[in-house]
Amino acid sequence: SVGEFVRKHCPSLFQPWEPTWWLNSGHLQTLWSSLGDFSDVDRVQYERALLQLPDGGMIAVDFTEPPYDGDEKINHLTPIVIVLPGLTGGACSSYVRSLLTVMCGPKSNGGLGYRGAVVNSRGCQRNVPLVTPRISAGSADDLRSALLYIRSRYPNAPIFAVGFSLGAVVLMKYLGEEGKNSVLKGGCVVACPWDLRKNSELLESRFFYRQVYSRALAKSYLSVLHRSLPTLKIPPSSPFHAHLPLLQTLQRPTFTEVNTHLTRIIGGAPPVFPLPSVNDFYTWASCVNEIHSVRVPLLCLNADDDPIVVENELPYEEVRKANERGDGDGGWVAMVVTRGGGHLGWFTGEAKRRWISTPIVEWVRSLAEEVVWPESMAEVGRGTPAAGSRGDDPHPAYQVLSVGKAPEDTSIPGAMAGL
Repeated sequence: SVGEFVRKHCPSLFQPWEPTWWLNSGHLQTLWSSLGDFSDVDRVQYERALLQLPDGGMIAVDFTEPPYDGDEKINHLTPIVIVLPGLTGGACSSYVRSLLTVMCGPKSNGGLGYRGAVVNSRGCQRNVPLVTPRISAGSADDLRSALLYIRSRYPNAPIFAVGFSLGAVVLMKYLGEEGKNSVLKGGCVVACPWDLRKNSELLESRFFYRQVYSRALAKSYLSVLHRSLPTLKIPPSSPFHAHLPLLQTLQRPTFTEVNTHLTRIIGGAPPVFPLPSVNDFYTWASCVNEIHSVRVPLLCLNADDDPIVVENELPYEEVRKANERGDGDGGWVAMVVTRGGGHLGWFTGEAKRRWISTPIVEWVRSLAEEVVWPESMAEVGRGTPAAGSRGDDPHPAYQVLSVGKAPEDTSIPGAMAGL
């Protein structure tokens, strides 16, 4: 089973880890993840591919490779690790760079020597604004387009994915919806907010949570909209016209207020959107019900003191039922809950390094190098490559607008940005 595989190949998960002494609570770990300065560590250089999607929206896929190091070379079979950042996060988010520094570092320096690709969501990079009234908020459609492009560039490489927070929701949606048709060989979801309605109730029901987390997350989401107003093209018939003036005048709104007037309206494609209520949006965007449909190895990592994803709402029962399926097709999902770590924290030592990168790297490396895939899964992860060695030819799921060096930091600043 996947659980037995985790015990054998991810030893760090079964050993104590030591948080930074002055970050000894989930709140402190979470706040430091958002407010700390990590610009002097884990520097990663990217090549950016700007993709236009069928509805006219844009996403950026940032690629990175290990530097050439003597006899070490990468080739067309080198594994690729896709990273999906959290809310308004991107390739420059500190937890993304912390992971890719090891994943894509040279083997001679303790890295894995893999390729990395960060899928930046719509509007979440300063030079990749929203151009259409559509925000990636629980839909896997944009990820599908990105995977088709990545597969077209590297048609023979095994692909794995790691999703953080809201990016974990998108990854879960993809894995559940695709099942055995997944282009991905395996995945890892970190700090996933499994049930958005329950998490919203937590954020809004307690004074401290509402004043700190809910309002900061709302501000981070609104910053995406405000930065994109000069480029945003809203069709005359769009229902978003009635909500935009209110969003521009809200003073210190909560996360639910923003979701009521933003993601409930443009969080997905018509005719499903707009949804009748914000709770309908939370139900639609939640990924807990996708667990039973996953058909590739999946590791789920959460912290027991995460202030945004509360422990008693974690899907232990759903994972158990998925792994005990009566049809003999269970056992794909393992869930590990760590003692401490906060939301996307897990800081150790001098609070510049994240311990959580270690078990993620162990998991991906073991899938890429230790697994002997059964014949029944031989085609899983192969996908259907598009024409063109670099994916530059026209494709119905995307159009390549440009490929070139990515700016060093195009993330959107602010409290809770990227979480």
